[in-house]
Amino acid sequence: MKEINVAFGGELHNKIYSLEGFLDHRSDKSLPYEKRYESRHAVEILEGTLLEYLLCDQGVDNRVFDVNSLHSQGIALAGQNIAIEAVAEDEVIEAISLSSASAFTMGVQWHIEWADNDQPLDLCISNAFRTACEERLHTNDGKK
Repeated sequence: MKEINVAFGGELHNKIYSLEGFLDHRSDKSLPYEKRYESRHAVEILEGTLLEYLLCDQGVDNRVFDVNSLHSQGIALAGQNIAIEAVAEDEVIEAISLSSASAFTMGVQWHIEWADNDQPLDLCISNAFRTACEERLHTNDGKK
């Protein structure tokens, strides 16, 4: 997510945990490895966003989810064509999409790869990504 933002001219806070008013989003290194990736805080999906649409399309009307968001950097300034999709309770940007993209382009701060795969938020993102990959495969069928 952070690389997408910077690639489009955005800026980052390097150590958000050291800034007043922000939560410490870093991993708790004192915990056993498998416990470090449990949900740490909630994110709110913003109204009118791609994520809200994807959730509604899956029949989910909830807009607040607990996530395993672990990071020390955060977006300070959104880049050109970056749409903010979700924020933490301290307003740290937790998900973005690229409004000018011709295909599904989204970045998140949390570790979706560690998810238990039954959370509607992670499922809708995974499904949208899978669908975009399949569409790309069929669009380029036979081409390398």
